[in-house]
Amino acid sequence: MHDDRLDDPRPAADASEEVHEAVLALLKSEPPGRLLDAPAGEGAFALHARKRGYTVVCWVPNLFHVHGAAGLTLKGRATD
Repeated sequence: MHDDRLDDPRPAADASEEVHEAVLALLKSEPPGRLLDAPAGEGAFALHARKRGYTVVCWVPNLFHVHGAAGLTLKGRATD
């Protein structure tokens, strides 16, 4: 069975786009800096934050779950 998600280079968001935008809006008054995304899931929020100038460190409980997170700093441990 073929998984069509493997053909999409964008990471899937675990939260809605509105949640990502709301969090970034809360950070708007602060200058971009280093941001921890934990748990990062597939990195969708991290990519949004990086586009806005943040240096993003992602923590994922299972590094083998990350899809399409090229260019992000990943920290975590392999499980399962």
